[in-house]
Amino acid sequence: MEIFDIVLFTLFCYFVGQLILAIIMHKRKMDMKQDISEFLSKAEEQMKQITFLRVEQHGEMFYLYNQVTDEFVCQGKDLDEIKDAYHSRYPGKKALVDEGGELLFKEKANV
Repeated sequence: MEIFDIVLFTLFCYFVGQLILAIIMHKRKMDMKQDISEFLSKAEEQMKQITFLRVEQHGEMFYLYNQVTDEFVCQGKDLDEIKDAYHSRYPGKKALVDEGGELLFKEKANV
């Protein structure tokens, strides 16, 4: 009878340990889901603050357009003038030149 009690106690401890482990893993999973959700929410807010731009050059003038909507954003003869025009129209927002940006930086290098 003693061996049976030892085996039964060992099985009981094993199942209790597995239950505790499952509870801990579930808690970690829930914490990770919450962390990911918060991260994605913050990333979405940051993305709302960025305008993706496309640059066209006609003569000495640069024209910037919203790359997503094709809406005209601003214009200028050099990078500083474009920055001023952009920030006066969209205060607090950031811009990312995705297409045609090499035109602006090539012009800046020639100055």
